[in-house]
Amino acid sequence: MRIGLIGMSGVGKTYWARQLANMGFRLISCDDLIATHLAAELGRPISFRELNSWLGLPYEPGFKAREAQFLSFEVQTMRSILDDLKGDNGPSGDLVIDMSGSAVYGGPELFMELGRFVKIVYLAITPAVQQQMFERYARRPRAVVWQGQFRQEAGQTQLEALKACYPRLIAHRERLYESYCDVKLAHSTFHRANLTAAQFAQIMREAVESRPV
Repeated sequence: MRIGLIGMSGVGKTYWARQLANMGFRLISCDDLIATHLAAELGRPISFRELNSWLGLPYEPGFKAREAQFLSFEVQTMRSILDDLKGDNGPSGDLVIDMSGSAVYGGPELFMELGRFVKIVYLAITPAVQQQMFERYARRPRAVVWQGQFRQEAGQTQLEALKACYPRLIAHRERLYESYCDVKLAHSTFHRANLTAAQFAQIMREAVESRPV
């Protein structure tokens, strides 16, 4: 089974990707590869947490240029993964790609190509989870790829603008996740108490078996 996990940051992609890796899946972390690209650009090692600090918030000077560079690194990362999958010596056996929340900005053509080799699985969220994500973000804003979804209206503080725009960002991302995925998993399916890695893997297999790669 070869799958690529997409969905909002914090939904559980990395957790489940690592659980599958513990079962023997080959794990490709897009976040780690993006950080490697930036490290090469900066000439020093950098963690993904530092990458978030480097990207910054949308009202900060230079954000749009850094956002464009981040997305360039993201597309390079996904292209290199795709080239690996296409190659004669590409990965065999079980594989999970942990994609960043903004991976869908790579565009439909890239995802169509990826879909030839992996099944794109969207880990969906409920309105209640959306609200929880929004509340967490409102308490502690962090770096996000906005792609034009941030606008500060006249009279708004920066924090007010972030709080107003974040739900719009989630809605925009969800439309993209829906349009690019092969399989959509309901939040209640993968986010429940005592769900084991083996059970999650079985859920994945059952979800994609009707459309094998």
